[in-house]
Amino acid sequence: MNSLAQVAACAALADRAHLERIRGVTHAGLAQLEAGLAKLGLRFAASDANFICIEVGPGADALNDRLLRRGVITRPLGGFGLTTHLRVSVGTEAENERFLETLARELRA
Repeated sequence: MNSLAQVAACAALADRAHLERIRGVTHAGLAQLEAGLAKLGLRFAASDANFICIEVGPGADALNDRLLRRGVITRPLGGFGLTTHLRVSVGTEAENERFLETLARELRA
């Protein structure tokens, strides 16, 4: 991280209104993802962070590759011993919806 990015990060952290807005957007995004994942019958770890850990079953790496080919970025967690899980970051409402739709399509494939 360069010094300009550090200054920007400090300014963002000092801006209470910004922090509250981001916290609200993140929690809304988590709720959206959790509802969509539950609809798909997938298990996930409850989170208060800006990402969610999803159990997708065997073939998580292959699913990650298929999602990547469709422009959806997730992170396989095999390196952490979670070989059947993917991690996805909370995005905007539209990004979360695109992820959920693409995930559903790939799970059916």
